[in-house]
Amino acid sequence: MKDVKKEKFIIKEVYNTEYKVMVIVLDSVFLTEILDEIERELEYLKVKGNVLIDTLLFNGNNDERFISIYFDGQKFDLGSYKIVKFKKDSSFRRITSDYLRVNKEILEYSILNDFQRKLIKKGIDI
Repeated sequence: MKDVKKEKFIIKEVYNTEYKVMVIVLDSVFLTEILDEIERELEYLKVKGNVLIDTLLFNGNNDERFISIYFDGQKFDLGSYKIVKFKKDSSFRRITSDYLRVNKEILEYSILNDFQRKLIKKGIDI
């Protein structure tokens, strides 16, 4: 599967036993505002299973950044919604940081502070 980029999010395939795909929210929008659009894309891609959502650019780099939620092929199971935490050296943190290093404009206009932006630019994953 190729990455699917929309205006407010990108869907990336991850090679992980727990998650089928990772969604990176690219704007400081409430997740509820884009949930329907994410569902449509996941249904089109025939995704079924756990989805990891990174809200770094909305929530910031905190303990509530990553969300795990089950997608049944058509809709998210909102009852399965849970916050998950990953260590600093997590591959999921790296995926988002790598994306932001390549897409500098998104990084520059994000809610991240100057120090966090500098870390990412220097190759340090947050």
